[in-house]
Amino acid sequence: MKRIDYKKYITSKEWLLKKHELISIYLKQGWDISCTICQSEQNLNVHHKSYSQLGEENLKDDGSGDINNLEFLCRECHRKWHFDVEFRKKVEEERKKSFLEIIELIEKNG
Repeated sequence: MKRIDYKKYITSKEWLLKKHELISIYLKQGWDISCTICQSEQNLNVHHKSYSQLGEENLKDDGSGDINNLEFLCRECHRKWHFDVEFRKKVEEERKKSFLEIIELIEKNG
């Protein structure tokens, strides 16, 4: 895997095209385009959950590939995610709780 300068990449034409590709995939699939934390539809950013595929994002029209490594966050939640440790911990705990509730439901309903 090649090493990429984050600041240079995130302002590149390549990343701009990938963001538009992500939006296109969401629209094609009929998925909501909103902040995954607060559900706002205003001032959205595309956020990498992990930087392991930075510059090598593999987005496919069928919604597969590395699409699960990207999410929409509003500008405020995105800022808090990166700079407010308590906010990030709270969101991670809520996501884990939701995930465990889904697993429990699946197991209960077989």
